[in-house]
Amino acid sequence: MNAAAIHLSLVDAHSSLFTDTVDHVIALTTEGEVGIYAKHINFIAKLQAGPLRIQPLNTQNSDDQLVFALSGGYLEVCNNRIIILADIALRSKEADEARLMEQKQQALQNLQHAKSAKLSYDVAQAEISLAAIMAELKTLHFLRNKKK
Repeated sequence: MNAAAIHLSLVDAHSSLFTDTVDHVIALTTEGEVGIYAKHINFIAKLQAGPLRIQPLNTQNSDDQLVFALSGGYLEVCNNRIIILADIALRSKEADEARLMEQKQQALQNLQHAKSAKLSYDVAQAEISLAAIMAELKTLHFLRNKKK
């Protein structure tokens, strides 16, 4: 492995989404945004909903970053390896804000219905759906602001 590189594994409950050696990773934790480069100190952090930015090796332009929308999860750095266990992680190539806003409204209605009917499983499903949509919206806004 390149001395100026760090290994990243990104997984969610369903699959391994990304595994490769990268230049650096920028993640949103409950303590704020953190940049992780090669030889970073070991630590664990809780992730907030929002963008996860991955800078591939041999690129320095932020336009080359891979961006995933995370709904939360945990990040561990140990021995020049990053492991991200995401609740939900979606690749944010092309997000459609109108579609996401419709899905958000539907998820809010589903949540309200499930709460009023006292259906705990449906409440949990609606909350998960809403968290994923909110993560995508946050990431979409980040990507739009980055282009300005």
